[in-house]
Amino acid sequence: MSRPWMGRTVLAAAAVLAAPALAQQPLVQYPYGQQPPMRTQELPPLQQQWESRGQAPVQTPLPPTRTFAPPSPAAPPAPLAPPMAGEVPSLPSGPVATPGLLTPMAPTPPSSPTLPAPTLAAPTLAAPNMTPLPRSNAWVPSGTAKLQALDKVNAQTTTLTVKVGQSTTFGSLTIAVKACMVRPPDQPADAATYIDVTDSHPDSPSFNGWLLQQEPSASMMEHPIYDIRVDGCA
Repeated sequence: MSRPWMGRTVLAAAAVLAAPALAQQPLVQYPYGQQPPMRTQELPPLQQQWESRGQAPVQTPLPPTRTFAPPSPAAPPAPLAPPMAGEVPSLPSGPVATPGLLTPMAPTPPSSPTLPAPTLAAPTLAAPNMTPLPRSNAWVPSGTAKLQALDKVNAQTTTLTVKVGQSTTFGSLTIAVKACMVRPPDQPADAATYIDVTDSHPDSPSFNGWLLQQEPSASMMEHPIYDIRVDGCA
């Protein structure tokens, strides 16, 4: 569809552009009654091209305009139900919203800081007491001592049973038993005997002290021929 005003606009623009060129030409005076020859005004090249091809100016569609939806009307407030007989009408609590005015908001109470949940510690079990119970170190006295006498020359061993307070002989030795003690029943078995040993030879050594059954090396009689050890108490 052609628009007539488009062609007129182009012609007017061409006339405006050609006006300075026409103004610079000198005025020519013609005799009275003679009119100047008619000049055909040339069309602009673009307009000539359109008319020679029989084409209309290119119609560029305008960009679509942005349309806005009409605002939706606010919903009317719900009507209040009429109060029953004998009932006092209740008014709405809080500020009433007025059309066109901002409704004040209720202040928000400050939030209390969140405390971490308490962690329950696992019960600590007390370590078992590994301290040994105290034991009585009191030795139990006995009335008879059993001794093992050894003759180192002929490797002969003799068992001697001597009561406490008495004495016996073995070779050239005289053995007097002064005491015989044993450990209590709740402790490891052990025996100790206190003896006094003398030799009939004048230059031979003597012995006076305790002999232990389980630890014979703690106290030993040093004699070149004889040796005596404890075998127990009865």
